[in-house]
Amino acid sequence: MHSPFDARIEACRRRLETVGAELLVCFPSPNLTYLTGFVESPSERHFLLFVPRDGAPAIVAPAMYEAQLDSLGVPNVRLWDDETDPLTVIEDVLEEMVLESANSANEPTVLLDDRMWTTFNHDLRSLLPGAEFGLATVVLEELRIRKDETELAALRRAGAIADRVSLEIRSRGDDLVGTTEAELASEIDSLLAAEGGGEPAFETIVAAGPNGARPHHHPGNREIERGEPIVLDFGAFVESDLEAGTAR
Repeated sequence: MHSPFDARIEACRRRLETVGAELLVCFPSPNLTYLTGFVESPSERHFLLFVPRDGAPAIVAPAMYEAQLDSLGVPNVRLWDDETDPLTVIEDVLEEMVLESANSANEPTVLLDDRMWTTFNHDLRSLLPGAEFGLATVVLEELRIRKDETELAALRRAGAIADRVSLEIRSRGDDLVGTTEAELASEIDSLLAAEGGGEPAFETIVAAGPNGARPHHHPGNREIERGEPIVLDFGAFVESDLEAGTAR
């Protein structure tokens, strides 16, 4: 049985056909996680996912990721090490995926991850000087806006965790008086983890009294006073149960 990621890759390929593009390229970002389940932060190293309109996807990545990538189920993984120029590896992938499938070998349409760093954007453009480039959101926005059952289940779990923590904090009432914003934020993060959450989805916001008027306030050493309002904003990632690997 196919995993949710297989279904998402297939839907991505159908959307590429619809919009008339030959290739979509993702960078470490929520888009790459959505399509593969792999979670990674951007770095200066070339780590790219290629999804062609026709054919199987491929990943170009540093060799140090070999063990982690083995569990993804992407059969075409091209690794490079410090003695290899990653652009030669990427060029081979592009020749296989783009130049052979494009309607015109000189004018393939390639969609790049909206969050891709400029240096990698320029590398791809240098390797495909005759290509037309656009943004991956043309394909992925339509897909990601409609949550599949795996995503819906994860959202329900994350929401339930946040609800339980919210009720616990509210139940403490006057016991919070004298607690600093930073102390309460740390306590909320600990409660989220204890309830089954992963890392916080963003920096937990605790804004007491006049600080509640500050958007995205960073919790500080201000103590909570009796009778004043407190703005709380928090959440956590959860692990989704999948047939092939896990994703946040």
